Amino acid sequence: MGACVFAFIEINHNDEWIIADDLVEDEDYEGKPVPKNVAPYWWGKSAYADIYELSGERGFPADLSAEMLSFIKEYWQDANRPSWLLMSELKHLQEDANGRCPAIDLTLFPSALPDSEVRLVFWADQ
Repeated sequence: MGACVFAFIEINHNDEWIIADDLVEDEDYEGKPVPKNVAPYWWGKSAYADIYELSGERGFPADLSAEMLSFIKEYWQDANRPSWLLMSELKHLQEDANGRCPAIDLTLFPSALPDSEVRLVFWADQ
């Protein structure tokens, strides 16, 4: 049995976290504008278990963006094992986790900001 993984990029803008991209219309949410899921389609239960363990099992960030809060409230009240990683942490894990950290395309992340101002928020559906 597999799991669907959801991962979203947030950036720190003027000391407030916001989603990195514009909201996108998604047919899975009846065409409503929602944050863009950047989790690779091939991430599954084992890949999620690895990145979740490596993240330190943090839960959602206390300062989650308003867009993400709204999205979670409407669609993901039961998000399974949420966590997050700063870009600097994600890069470090991909370099040093002996292949245990699931790869994600780092070009999806804004490169003009310091790594401490960009983060990946993620969870699984089961």
